[in-house]
Amino acid sequence: MPVEKTDPFIQHSDTLWTLTADWQETAFRRRMTVMKTASGGLVIHSAVDLPEEQWRELAAMGPVEAIVIPNFFHDSEAPSYANRFPDAVVFAPESIIEKTRSRCPRSKVLSLEQDWASSPWSKDIECIPIQGLRVVAESVFLHRESRTLVLCDMAFNMDPARFSPVERVLMRWNRIGLGFGPSRLATSFFIKDKGLAGRSFQRISALDFDRVVVNHGDIVESGGRNAFLRAFQPFIQV
Repeated sequence: MPVEKTDPFIQHSDTLWTLTADWQETAFRRRMTVMKTASGGLVIHSAVDLPEEQWRELAAMGPVEAIVIPNFFHDSEAPSYANRFPDAVVFAPESIIEKTRSRCPRSKVLSLEQDWASSPWSKDIECIPIQGLRVVAESVFLHRESRTLVLCDMAFNMDPARFSPVERVLMRWNRIGLGFGPSRLATSFFIKDKGLAGRSFQRISALDFDRVVVNHGDIVESGGRNAFLRAFQPFIQV
């Protein structure tokens, strides 16, 4: 599969970078997040394949120690990183552990839900598996040093101007393009047990973060905790 167009790395702090890339010629561009720990190692969230010059930029940031597949859907390019960094540990949702092991045969593959909390990276990056979901199996991450919450598909923050007129109608129905928040698909289908999900969102809302990184759309650079509370309040109250 050819490498899709990527934007330059954006450095948000001394220990946090993001990179946005095209996705199959759609408006749904996706984002990779690079988090550095206190030991100097890198944790890659939602891997995006890179052109050669950006692999060199990534190498200059520090050694890649962990590769995170944050949910069921965002696993396609993790094997590229596993092949380049065979000593890095790959973390995946429990539901796709065997699939990930078959695609990353040289790597140690562990479960986000079962193994992250006891890993050395948990001191700097907290992992909160969202309970009560079907299919998507998403975990959310708090990078403590930069006070950044990293989401995948549980919330979008997309500009409706990116969509064609027909797409805009469909996205409006799906509550995408109306500001930061979950889509209708997430709230109506992915959330199976609102009580369990609500307790996860309550736990997330109590964390200390200001920035929110989403996979699709614009990053909330400040005021992210209040934005999260507003968007997920109906579930937090369940």
